[in-house]
Amino acid sequence: MKQISLGTAYWGWSISEIEAHHILNLFYDNGGRFIDSAFNYPINSDPNDLKRSLTILSNWITKNKINDLKINYKVGSISNVYTSENNTSKKYLEDQFKFAEDVLQNNIYSIMIHWDNSSSKVNISNTCLFLKEIQDSGIHVGLSGIKYPNIYSELMRTLKFSPIDLQVKSNFISSNIDNYKFFDSAINRFWGYGIASGGIKIDQNNQVLINSVKKATKNLIVTESMKQSIQRAMEKHQFNSFYELSMTTAENNDSLYGYIIGPSNKPQMKSIIKFLGRSFEN
Repeated sequence: MKQISLGTAYWGWSISEIEAHHILNLFYDNGGRFIDSAFNYPINSDPNDLKRSLTILSNWITKNKINDLKINYKVGSISNVYTSENNTSKKYLEDQFKFAEDVLQNNIYSIMIHWDNSSSKVNISNTCLFLKEIQDSGIHVGLSGIKYPNIYSELMRTLKFSPIDLQVKSNFISSNIDNYKFFDSAINRFWGYGIASGGIKIDQNNQVLINSVKKATKNLIVTESMKQSIQRAMEKHQFNSFYELSMTTAENNDSLYGYIIGPSNKPQMKSIIKFLGRSFEN
């Protein structure tokens, strides 16, 4: 069984604080501890909402006096605009880490570099030195949305890193796990995100629908053969939703250590719990 992490990318955008707290209560009460968070969530291009997702999470932690979550927190981004613009200077990363420690208290599991497009070995080396300090302090480290993972892999081997966390896009339609082939999935912890392909749904007639509002599906092309594959899988296994197919795909992916779920409301969280038929805690 895979580890399951609760996604927070839409909190403070399409998911209100009240709804997010309902989701958190259900997740936590059913053994869930892993949370996926980032400095720039929600990524809705509204500067007033920068860090809003983190604030919602922090408020729940404080209200309930929680100290046993395992939060994968991503740093490096400088805004919540849907671009890969970031700052991986040591000072900026240290400031973001200190901020996370203040608001998340003792609940940080991993500090991850988010959306680094740099090909500069000097810059990446400095980033790795920052991560090594974090790892040596007893906190896990990781990578998400990295353009040149081969450079990171080479430098991390030189610096003798312990196993790290890596977030990879992985779903029924596509996967970018091969981009991270420089990291051994048998040793490092691979987390699948985008498991529902950015919002694909199945209507009552078993037809494939694409959520054109979400950024993740804006440029998604689903061919007729892909649609037929989805429909055959739905009918064969009698799934009630594409999300059930998505979770089953993730559960059966041997390369994944875990995956991120993103329920939008309390009923969806209940449906996930019912479908899994188990606690989130392994």
